[in-house]
Parts: sequence; structure tokens; C-alpha cells
Amino acid sequence: MGKIEKITAEIDEDIYADVEAAVASGEFASVGEALTLIVSEWAAERRVEERPVETPEFVAYAKALIEESRRDARPSIPADVVFAELRARYADPA
Repeated sequence: MGKIEKITAEIDEDIYADVEAAVASGEFASVGEALTLIVSEWAAERRVEERPVETPEFVAYAKALIEESRRDARPSIPADVVFAELRARYADPA
């Protein structure tokens, strides 16, 4: 991690209450730790979304996966079956 910058931010009171509740429950050691993690995850997701996917390396990798799939002799699985299994496996327990 690089240099640490201290900031002041205005946050909606409902959001701040949620963060404070997470700290009180022991999920985070402090409000600062919670906000640091939240902003870090947002920044990491943003960097991934901005990464160009049409680089020569990515195109070559994708083509190799497609060719490997075409050579696979196993029968195809319908997409609706795959998605149903994924939804069941990763269903939100709440």
C-alpha cells in the first residue's frame, strides 16, 4: 500500500449507521478500517472494469479456450441448466 492520505467525507447518516453497526458487531475494528476496505474494493473493481479486454493476449487466450471447447467430445450442457445450477449454488442465503 502506498502513502496514506487522511480525508474528511460527508456520508449519509443511514450509511454511517450501517458502518457503525458493522464496527459494533466486530466486523471491523474501526469506522476508518471499514471505509478503507469499502473504498479499496470499489477502486479494485473499477480498475478491473476499465481493463481493456481486446488486447492481443486476451484475444489469443479467448481463441484458445474456444478451440479447446470445440475439441471437447463431451455433450454440451444447455445454458438454462448451467445457470440454474449456478443460481442454486450461489443463492443468497438471506
